[in-house]
Amino acid sequence: MKTKNYLIIFISFLFFLTQCSEAPNWNDETHDTVSPGQISNPIVENINGGAIITYTLPLDNDLLGVKAIYTYLEGGETLEAYSSAFVNSIKLVGFPNTQQRKITLIAIDKSNNESNPIDVTIQPLIPPIQIIRNSLIVNETFSGVFVKWE
Repeated sequence: MKTKNYLIIFISFLFFLTQCSEAPNWNDETHDTVSPGQISNPIVENINGGAIITYTLPLDNDLLGVKAIYTYLEGGETLEAYSSAFVNSIKLVGFPNTQQRKITLIAIDKSNNESNPIDVTIQPLIPPIQIIRNSLIVNETFSGVFVKWE
């Protein structure tokens, strides 16, 4: 009985192994040098610890998505976040304070051409960890701790 089960698992494994295919290449085969149009009408919605930026995408046939360039802290490491061409917004989270920040938004096409950048300013609301810290109650229990917050 065990031998039969092992044989079935082995044959299933071989079947799935042969069904794998190569990932599709999303790059544009023409490799044009024409930059995509610039995004327009950015609207910023500040949220706790971040922001949601909604925008109007350019009408390019080979648009791949939008890239946001930002830093968490002034003078800190430059980070990038990406959003698909099928979505008209990007959500940035994890900011440690409520200072204003400049976010640069760039449209990218399938040939990795970049549009002219557009800058928006966000000012995240109080980070969730600080809200939790203000209402945090820690009590001892039998061989552990009891933690409660709003």
